Amino acid sequence: MNRNKIDFLPRFFSALILIVLIVLHVIPVPILETLILYVVLNRTRWFKQLVDLIYSRANIKPNHDGVI
Repeated sequence: MNRNKIDFLPRFFSALILIVLIVLHVIPVPILETLILYVVLNRTRWFKQLVDLIYSRANIKPNHDGVI
């Protein structure tokens, strides 16, 4: 499995989960708000690791001027 595919997987699964939660949001059950409240109040480690993985500096390539 190449590096680009590994970098893509967390973003893909995060987007897929968010799309499912948005669709479920149409149903009058506050799933998305409850999940966000849980993450904010408990400061979950898995969420921090997911954000770090998605926004890691290794994935960001500088433009032609060398500026990130």
